[in-house]
Amino acid sequence: MSDESPLPIRDHDLLIRLDQKVDALAGAVQRIEDNTATRLSALENDHVTAKEFSDHEKRIRFLERYQSRIVGGLAVVNLLLIALEVYLKLHH
Repeated sequence: MSDESPLPIRDHDLLIRLDQKVDALAGAVQRIEDNTATRLSALENDHVTAKEFSDHEKRIRFLERYQSRIVGGLAVVNLLLIALEVYLKLHH
């Protein structure tokens, strides 16, 4: 027969408290995992595809090219207006 006595009451209470804390910790870890999975799923749904990125880059290059041409054209028109103004002042 075994002489082992049951755990003293204090040790038993400590084990119960530790068990409760481990359960709470496991629940917190599970909530973190669930939240991480939800966030990853949202990121996967919101990502930009390579084709969308490429299309976006093409549009930006197109707009930048024509913006430069418009600014250059406006500068030429401005110079012509100045030349016209000078011409009119000289001939009146």
